[in-house]
Amino acid sequence: MTINTTLDYIRENIADLAVELLGEPTKKTGREWRWRGKGSLAVAVAGDRQGAWLDREADEGGGPVELIARHRVLPLKQEGN
Repeated sequence: MTINTTLDYIRENIADLAVELLGEPTKKTGREWRWRGKGSLAVAVAGDRQGAWLDREADEGGGPVELIARHRVLPLKQEGN
């Protein structure tokens, strides 16, 4: 399995992964699920952005790997380090 195949698999299953990491969403729309009282954490579960997430409170976002790292407290190696 290549890294691209793995990332594709994660993106295709992002809804299940998001629930595993974040719990049940407070709001679901067709393409995006939201968490927290005001829905400040959003994960795209379908469409062109599937797998992308944005946390407006923390001013952070990224793809599924960053979501896993952030919510499982895994340090990601930064470029240049």
